[in-house]
Amino acid sequence: MSDRPQTPANHPEQLRRRALAAAPGSPWVTYYDAATGSRVELSAATLDNWVAKAGNLLVEEYDVGPGSVVGIELPCHWLLHVWTWSAWAVGATVALPATWHDADVVIGTMATAGGSAAAAPVLVCPTDPLARPLGGRTPPGAVDVMADVHTYPDAIALPTPDPAAIAVRSADGGLTGADAVDLARELLPSGTRRVLVTEPPTTVAALLAATLSGAAAGGSTVLVAGAPGSEELDRIADQEGVDARLGNQHRP
Repeated sequence: MSDRPQTPANHPEQLRRRALAAAPGSPWVTYYDAATGSRVELSAATLDNWVAKAGNLLVEEYDVGPGSVVGIELPCHWLLHVWTWSAWAVGATVALPATWHDADVVIGTMATAGGSAAAAPVLVCPTDPLARPLGGRTPPGAVDVMADVHTYPDAIALPTPDPAAIAVRSADGGLTGADAVDLARELLPSGTRRVLVTEPPTTVAALLAATLSGAAAGGSTVLVAGAPGSEELDRIADQEGVDARLGNQHRP
């Protein structure tokens, strides 16, 4: 029997709601773009505002809800948190590439729009630090989602999280909400509160590392994009109070 403390939060969305209630102003995700030196931070309350807007867009425009499938192909970027947690919040399954055959909508980058075989609508996100709308750069047939998401309401009625529902799906199968939380906790050393992630979220473990592991530990996540060197990673880790790293060989 595990000696891990028991917790009622056994779905990603339950973890998010608990963190929001306990410390709305605390950091949720901090994003660094090593190529530009940019830093963007979202608190639990700020993420909640994004979840409301993005969740309303998914529900109103694409009928996403419990049992729906949202394909996601995003890099280590703060928008990964916005869209992954919005899908979980409305009760949908987050699907990695190669499992988009029944997706209700796909959220990705311009490269996703150019290479996706999914029949579902493709919502294209920018990858610059400020997530500015793509405008005329939007690929034909895709949706410049950041041009519209700000117009949706700041409040949303959310379903009760179902720990038995599939929360994440890949070519290797699916994980329930409860299984996803357990796996995310297992990724981190005991006592971790602030995790730094550099690995692109292309596998289930990498996706959970980038989105869920910090929350599952009761802490927060630092995402670093742009292939920083070891000295730059050390500087960021020290500045951000990181106590574990995933996706690279250097650890505090």
